[in-house]
Amino acid sequence: MKVLNFEDSVYKANAIRKILGNRCGVASVEQVSNVEDGLKMLKDAENAGEPFNLIITDMHFPMRSGAISDTEAGEKLVQILQAQGNQTNIIVCSSRNMKLPGVYGCIWYSEISDWEEELCDLVREMEQMIYAMSDIHGQYELFRNLMEQIPLGKDDTLYVLGDVVDRGPDSMNTLKYMMANPNIIPIMGNHELMALPCLKLLVSELSKDFLHKLSSQAHQSFAEWTLNGGISTIQEFLKLPQEERRQIVEYIESFRLYGKKIINNGEYWLIHAGLEHFSESRRLEEYSVEELVWKRTDFDIAYFKNITVVSGHTPTQNILGNSRPGYIFKKNNLIAIDCGVGENNGRLAAICLDTGEEYYAE
Repeated sequence: MKVLNFEDSVYKANAIRKILGNRCGVASVEQVSNVEDGLKMLKDAENAGEPFNLIITDMHFPMRSGAISDTEAGEKLVQILQAQGNQTNIIVCSSRNMKLPGVYGCIWYSEISDWEEELCDLVREMEQMIYAMSDIHGQYELFRNLMEQIPLGKDDTLYVLGDVVDRGPDSMNTLKYMMANPNIIPIMGNHELMALPCLKLLVSELSKDFLHKLSSQAHQSFAEWTLNGGISTIQEFLKLPQEERRQIVEYIESFRLYGKKIINNGEYWLIHAGLEHFSESRRLEEYSVEELVWKRTDFDIAYFKNITVVSGHTPTQNILGNSRPGYIFKKNNLIAIDCGVGENNGRLAAICLDTGEEYYAE
């Protein structure tokens, strides 16, 4: 990691350098005492192909060399970088205990605060990579192939954006692998939503008159699910011991409705399908599961200027105007990662949201 510290106090700059080096393993920490010189250093580093990964800034320092200190220099720096579209993560470390919007984190630099530990926590968090995958559909061998490609460390996170089950031959082993890895975060898909009420009824040993005892609603649920690829999942599920069936159901019940992350200073929403009844003023937390797992994303619409929405559900082969069908598709701050595994020209895909690197198994 390469850090640029906007700080005109040599004492404080040395303290930050020591903390980052000794406790966070950061080898490169450069100090600059004014905004003008710092902006030039950022530009030069980017042009040289060795950009800074993190900016740490105080609030009170000069705008240019030889000028008096400006109490709003830190805020002005952030505004300049945001106007330039600079995506470098920014941490404010100031004796003014304040919260500044649009930055990665704010730390109160004080003798009575544990600022050193807060700084280390934020830096460690930044070094964690976030990956996303979707619509595995029981293709366990391809899933394992993809997992071998992804350099998923113990502190990294993989979001699986739903539709783990159905259609393919091995949904159960896929679920068991995910269950055994706590840094894999499952998101609810429409296939899990269809499967769950039916699987709950299949946990207990089945009696001969099982079908006759089902309610009309349960019959309808099974019919809808099996028409959408649920038969293979049912067959696998019934081969499991009863305790494993119970564990599988509990795991699917724990699937989240969505993920939300700040990555490279940008906000990301991770969902299965789309945003039904969309409104730009509506918070992600206000959408119901049904609104998140069925509605297909309209890739011709820019939902947000400052939020990137990552979704599955719609195979990229089916996106009109896509010049690379069957591969990850990006447009209008939208990223589609269902690459139609099991379909013609289909494959399983994953993406690192920090770097944009794509991974495929077919």
